Amino acid sequence: MATAIYLDDTDAEAINPPKNEMLDVTKLVGYPTQHSPKQNITVSSNMHELLECHASLIAMNPPNHQCSNGEVPYFDGTNYASWKHRMKFHLYSMNPLVWRIVETGFVVVDEANPTVTEYRLLHNNAQATNALFCALSEDEFSLVCTLENAKEIWNTLQEIHEGSSSVREAKVDLLRCKLDWFELSEGESLHDMYTRLNSLVNEIKDLGGKDMTNLCVVKKLLRVMETRNPSLVNIIRQSDDFNELTPNFVFGRFLIHDIRKEESRIVRDLNKCSNRRRGAYNKVPPTHIAPHIIKEVAPQEYLTLMAQTMHHGSTG
Repeated sequence: MATAIYLDDTDAEAINPPKNEMLDVTKLVGYPTQHSPKQNITVSSNMHELLECHASLIAMNPPNHQCSNGEVPYFDGTNYASWKHRMKFHLYSMNPLVWRIVETGFVVVDEANPTVTEYRLLHNNAQATNALFCALSEDEFSLVCTLENAKEIWNTLQEIHEGSSSVREAKVDLLRCKLDWFELSEGESLHDMYTRLNSLVNEIKDLGGKDMTNLCVVKKLLRVMETRNPSLVNIIRQSDDFNELTPNFVFGRFLIHDIRKEESRIVRDLNKCSNRRRGAYNKVPPTHIAPHIIKEVAPQEYLTLMAQTMHHGSTG
């Protein structure tokens, strides 16, 4: 059998491999393998460092997975607030550390000799940058194509589509003014009103408005509904857990009230219809009730009329 010749990376001289040494690479990398370790293989100190570094990266960076539909949220320059929210959670689903890089950025002290932790940060930045580039249309990509830092790409898109911090504050002020004057439109359904309110609140949150708490939205919803249902508004305001109520819960209370109100109206209409029919029957002697009228009454009423007819015939 031919003897293999190996080169040590610190020395140009050929060396003969030890006869009985075995290196199990799977122990260094951390992944099992179906192949048995190769015999007569030596690894230099630099190679050991590289494998250990790779193993550390795998331990700190488990394999990433795509979102459920396997697609990155696409952005063509429209509806930025919606894309921003979906893209945030797409990056987070890849790995929480990937989103962290976009949110906070990172620093490498010595780019020529990064540490194991800095290698991880560089890898996370590459993942985030690749995902952002894949999500953009050609026009949007051209705005950030020269950037290689995920945080810079994210901030640039935000400034282009939302404006600078001062512009965002001005937009928030305008939206708050709209919220102050928000009211239920004439003929508008409860569901449509709540959808408009949520859309306005979410816009303020997306632009950095921190005061859009559940309590704030609940109070606004109650002010809107005060003219339509003052009694229920007062009941909700007097709740012991008022400060813990959510907008969805309060909306549900009004929705249930409207459903029961509609149910009561239907029952009243049915009762009125039934009373009118009974009044017509009482004015006509049972023997003279036309057959087509008898067929329209309920089974129980039909039996009653038949009994009255039979009784009237037997006594007549």
